[in-house]
Amino acid sequence: MSTYLFREEQKIAPAVMRAVLCINLLTFGGIAIAERRIDVIYVALLPIGLIWLIAEKMRLITEVRDDGLYVRLLPFGFRRIPFEDITSATVRRYRPLLEYGGWGIRYGREGMAYNASGNRGVQLVLHSGQRILIGSQQPEELLIAIEHARRR
Repeated sequence: MSTYLFREEQKIAPAVMRAVLCINLLTFGGIAIAERRIDVIYVALLPIGLIWLIAEKMRLITEVRDDGLYVRLLPFGFRRIPFEDITSATVRRYRPLLEYGGWGIRYGREGMAYNASGNRGVQLVLHSGQRILIGSQQPEELLIAIEHARRR
């Protein structure tokens, strides 16, 4: 069984989820008013409710174990990044919307990102050239744990 050198659990930023829900509600509300169809609101409540339910359960879990870096966005799957695949790791600030198009598991011009909230994280560069950003509220501690595990 693996031992944890670092573990962080982050919830998707509540402001982000409220914004997504409000945009959906306003969009469907506007359609319902424009078309004079109240049934559109009822139809919209199901996906909005599902988005809210998923958002409430969604968590970004980052673990540095002795056998690799694990990143998981619940309720979705996880990814294990072996330490031998990592060329470099650095702490950096980023702009979630501009660089990656938002939060979650994202792809942008800077590569791939796993992020839940905030604007700081650890930028990984793999031997393959792939760039992966791991968002973190404790990026310095995450980097120390990764470097410590890589030296083992």
